[in-house]
Amino acid sequence: MSTILCDGHQPHQTQMGNQVPPSGLPLLYPGSNLPAEVRSREQEEVIIDWYAAVAAATRQPAT
Repeated sequence: MSTILCDGHQPHQTQMGNQVPPSGLPLLYPGSNLPAEVRSREQEEVIIDWYAAVAAATRQPAT
C-alpha cells in the first residue's frame, strides 16, 4: 500500500496496480515523492510517471 498526497485531495492509501520498472525500485521508500497524475473522476486511480521520476533521480532529461 502507498499513501497518496496530492493537492486538492484528501490523503488516501492505494495499492500499486502497475509493475514498477527495475530502475524505479530504488525510488520506493517511506517519504518518497514521485511525479504522478490523479485521474479526476477516480481518486483511487493514480499514474506514476516512472520515466520522469527516474530522470529526476539521475538528473537526465525525461524522454
